[in-house]
Amino acid sequence: MRLKFTILFFICILISLTANSPAAGSARQDPRPGSGTGDPQDSVSAALYHVLKDVEEGIINGDANLFASSIAPQIYINLSNSDEGYFSSNQSSFVIQHFLSASRLATFHFSTIRSDDSSAYATGGGTVVRRGFAEIIQVYVSLKYQNGAWLLTQFNVY
Repeated sequence: MRLKFTILFFICILISLTANSPAAGSARQDPRPGSGTGDPQDSVSAALYHVLKDVEEGIINGDANLFASSIAPQIYINLSNSDEGYFSSNQSSFVIQHFLSASRLATFHFSTIRSDDSSAYATGGGTVVRRGFAEIIQVYVSLKYQNGAWLLTQFNVY
């Protein structure tokens, strides 16, 4: 039984890594600072990149506080087999933190990021270990650019 779990776990990790590799043909738009053409939009892209990096690190480390300041006053949350609905920013921090603390992520990375002047989304996959079983998850977040800042308006885990 333990051998089957170990094999399944490594297969899940390999699938996740393969899906996130550049050879997999992902059409990732690179919002990192300095990756643009030098126009004023680059500062917005830099701010978006920092928010998404905080979300990614928060998910990996199981710490919603790393991105709590980037949550909109009202956010829609849909967590697999858990909470779903609209929450205030304060409520959402607790809901997401509870979900992340119940799951141990082995891997996670945003593989697709798209944005325009006022909205953006990112999606990526990872492997989570829950109750001793490896499970592949998909995370989707959407953001709005409001009052000079990128704010999370959706946080979904499937």
